[in-house]
Amino acid sequence: MLAGGSIPDAEATANAVTKEVAELINERREIFITSSTAAGKGIIRVVSGNPNAQEKYVRNAFEIIVKTTNEVLDSKAIAPLHCGTVKNNKQRKRMHVDKRIVAS
Repeated sequence: MLAGGSIPDAEATANAVTKEVAELINERREIFITSSTAAGKGIIRVVSGNPNAQEKYVRNAFEIIVKTTNEVLDSKAIAPLHCGTVKNNKQRKRMHVDKRIVAS
């Protein structure tokens, strides 16, 4: 949740940021992603159309998403995402998002 805000306000802000991030990424045409909503929450979907995609390309897409998200958050004066280095397969299966930004 955003510091000092209510859960509905935080969710609305998170959904708006998610949509803006997806639109900005698609405008830049480095990668193409889909944004949608599921259970009232904004989501970004990344799909590789290549069954032989290499991990380096997936990591690059992730870095683009994090970088663009931080740009959008900075423009709105919201705390940036803090995503550490993936150290093992257990960590690889989850992404850490600072809880001050997105309501759980």
